[in-house]
Amino acid sequence: MKTVLPLGLYLHIPFCKAKCIYCDFYSLPHAEDRMDAYTDALCAHLTEAAPNAASHTVDTIYFGGGTPSYLGEKRLCKILKTVQKRHHISRDAEITLEANPDSAGDWKALRALRRCGFNRISLGMQSACNEELCAIGRVHTVEQVQQAVEAARKAKIKNVSLDLIYGLPHQTAEHWMENLAAAVALAPEHLSCYGLKVEERTPLYAVRDSAGLPGDEEQADMYLQTVEFLKQYGYEQYEISNFAKPGRESRHNLKYWKLQEYAGFGPGAHSDFGGVRYAYEKDLDAYIAAAHGGQFRFSENTVIPPRDRDVEWVMLGARLISGLDPKDYEAQFRRRFDPIFLPFLQKCVAAGYAVSENGVWHLTPKGFLVSNQIIGGLLDAQAAEKQRRADAAARGDFRVNLDCPAAKRHCRSYERMIFYVRLYAGAVGPAVLLLLLLRLGLGILLCLRQAASLGEPRLSPWAAAADLWLRGHHHSVCHPAGGGQLLAGLFSGYAGRYGAGICGRRRNGAAFQGPLLGLQQPAL
Repeated sequence: MKTVLPLGLYLHIPFCKAKCIYCDFYSLPHAEDRMDAYTDALCAHLTEAAPNAASHTVDTIYFGGGTPSYLGEKRLCKILKTVQKRHHISRDAEITLEANPDSAGDWKALRALRRCGFNRISLGMQSACNEELCAIGRVHTVEQVQQAVEAARKAKIKNVSLDLIYGLPHQTAEHWMENLAAAVALAPEHLSCYGLKVEERTPLYAVRDSAGLPGDEEQADMYLQTVEFLKQYGYEQYEISNFAKPGRESRHNLKYWKLQEYAGFGPGAHSDFGGVRYAYEKDLDAYIAAAHGGQFRFSENTVIPPRDRDVEWVMLGARLISGLDPKDYEAQFRRRFDPIFLPFLQKCVAAGYAVSENGVWHLTPKGFLVSNQIIGGLLDAQAAEKQRRADAAARGDFRVNLDCPAAKRHCRSYERMIFYVRLYAGAVGPAVLLLLLLRLGLGILLCLRQAASLGEPRLSPWAAAADLWLRGHHHSVCHPAGGGQLLAGLFSGYAGRYGAGICGRRRNGAAFQGPLLGLQQPAL
C-alpha cells in the first residue's frame, strides 16, 4: 500500500491596513496597489511547485499575515482554488483564514469563503477594551469583534479561534480577566493567549520604559489565572499559549511543534520540507519577480538530517502538553532518554515544573512560565552527553559503565540467554541448538554494526547480542506450533525486526531536485 505523506501549506499574505506598535511580522500597510500582482505571483508559484509535492497529501492550509482577510474574498478564493487544482487535498483538510475583525464582518463574504473551502477562521481580538486596542494601534473595536463572530456563525463556519494578548500597557490582572471572560462569552472553539513580547525595531520597543507595561511577576499571575479559568469552561491547554475544546486544536500549528512537514509560500514564509529548513527573503517585489521567471532568494536554507533534529525535538516538544516521549526519542535518535535527561527532569519535578504521565514527560503551567530555562537545561544535558560520547570515541574507550541501567539490563539478558541455551540443549537436541548458536552469531555481527549508532556506552557484543536475541522472536521457539514456526521464529527476529533499522539504512550522497527550492540536496 502506498504511504500517504501529509503536508501543511502556509500562505503568507503580507498586507494590512495599519501596522500595530508591537508587530515585527513582515507586513505592508498601504500597499493595496500590489494586491493583484501578488495574488497572481502566489498562484504561479503554487502551480510551479505542485509537482514537487506530488507524493504528499495536503491536510492543512493556513492563510497568515499580515491580515489575509484584507485581501478580499475574491483574491483569497482564487488562491485557494489554485491550491485545490494543483495539489492533492484531503477531504477533511483544515483550512484556516487569519482575519482582523474590521475586515471580517460581512457574513456573505465569509459564506463565499466557506463555500470555497475555508472551514476555520482565526480572529485577532487581542482585547475586549477599546482603550487597550487603541493604545497598541489596533484598527478594530470591541463591537466589530462581536460582529465578526456573529458573521462567521451566520456563514456556518463552525471552527472559530480568537487571539488575545495579556500584559498590555497599563493592563491589570482584573482587566485581563475581564477580556478573557468576554472572549469565552463569544463561545469560540479555540483560544490563543499570548504574553506581550516587546520586539526590537518596533514602535513599542522605543517607548518600552514609559509604556506602563506590567512586570514579569504580574504577567506570570495573568498566565496562571488564564490556565485555570479556561479549564473551567472546557478549554484544555495543549501548548504553552493555546487552548481548545476537545478535537479543536490547531492541526496546522501542531505540525510546527511536532516536526511534521510544511511548505510556506510568500515573502518571509518559512518551510520544513524534504529535510530542508528554508525561508524566502522578506521582499515583496523580489518575490513577485521570481514567481514570474526570476530566481527566488532565501534568507535561510539548511539541510538537517533526521538524526540531527534532536535539538528541535526537545525545544518544540517541551512546548506541548503531549510532551517528550522517551520511546519516540529513542526510536528516532538511537540514544537512551533516561541517562541523558532523567536527572534534570527529576529536579524539575521536585520544583513543580514537570510531571511524568504514562511514561511521557511534560511541563506544568508553572513550568511553562520558565520554559526557556528548562529547555536550556535539557539541551545542556543533551550536549554534555554528546560531548562525552565524542571524547570516549576519541580515546577509543568503549568500556561498559556497569552502573548504567542499560548495562545492567544487558547483563541480566546475558544470564537469561545462558539459561535458555541450556534449556534448549536438553529439550530440542543439538540440531536446533546449532541453529540457535548461528542466530546468536548473527546477532553479534549486527550488534557490532549497531554499536556506533547507540547512545549508551558500547556494550560487550555478547551482552548486547543476548539482549537483542531475547527481544526477538524467542517466544516462537519456546512455544512452537510446529517445525515451520520453529524455524521461522529462529531466523525472523533479526531480519524482520532489526534488519531494516540496522542493515537497511538508506545511503546519503545521491542527489535529487530540492522539493520547492530548485536546489540540489542529499537524498534522505
